[in-house]
Amino acid sequence: MKTFFKSLLLTLLIAGATLFALGQAPTAAGTAILNTATATFTDSNGTARNSTSNTVTTTVQAVYSFNVELDNGNTPSGGAANASDFSLNPDPTNDKTANASDTVVLEYNLENLSNTRSTFDLAVGEDPANTFTPTTVIWVDDDPTTPDAADLDGNGIPDNYVVYNSAAKPDLPRNDGTSGSGDDYLKVFVEVQVPANALGNQVAKVDLQVTNDTAVAAGKTGVNVSYENNNIGRIEIIELPSIGVAKQATTVTNNGDGTYDIDYTVTVENFGNVDLSYVQVTEDL
Repeated sequence: MKTFFKSLLLTLLIAGATLFALGQAPTAAGTAILNTATATFTDSNGTARNSTSNTVTTTVQAVYSFNVELDNGNTPSGGAANASDFSLNPDPTNDKTANASDTVVLEYNLENLSNTRSTFDLAVGEDPANTFTPTTVIWVDDDPTTPDAADLDGNGIPDNYVVYNSAAKPDLPRNDGTSGSGDDYLKVFVEVQVPANALGNQVAKVDLQVTNDTAVAAGKTGVNVSYENNNIGRIEIIELPSIGVAKQATTVTNNGDGTYDIDYTVTVENFGNVDLSYVQVTEDL
């Protein structure tokens, strides 16, 4: 008996979902992707036949990603990332000048690029090269889904913003590609208080540091935790030179011959916030 083998033409058809399409939001975490394979062949009688496999289900895992930039004055449009929403870093509008005791506000945009809802830790770092030490407070929107409220007190921060509390971290839904939704963005304000003893030309760089800790909060290993810093606002103290001169007759001596000796004291004081060089005093008697 002879055994004849006929070659089989196998065609694998994979039905699945695109995880990341150009210009679109990533597939949401937890999405089930169903795959089946179909084998097509021709038997010895020339009849086309096929067989379909069982269905294999793959669940999209959470992938964490975000972007934070100094705000360039544009309002995020919501939905897919838009290059015009964010400025290049550093942003000249956050290269600020101030006087001693001034309050300076730096504004940032935080965008959730993850494929799932994420929570964020916020902190402020300072450059070791800072020549003055500012006091900082972080403000976040207590409801990112509503428009910013008015700034009635004029402090540069909308009234519906609250001081950041690590016990109640801000969280954002994923960027789902819905234009105008806006709830996948969060504005963050860093309020910087310049100390009263800051001197002219002193500089401080304020760095908003953001950590996405959702993976750790879920009890995972933290391999998907993202960290981003180098979002720096630079503050330079304005130079205000000022000098004062006062003259006082301190002693008067009667020489008894119709003449008098008078001692004058001239006091020169630097009232400005910078050192002065080559100071000279001249007296026109």
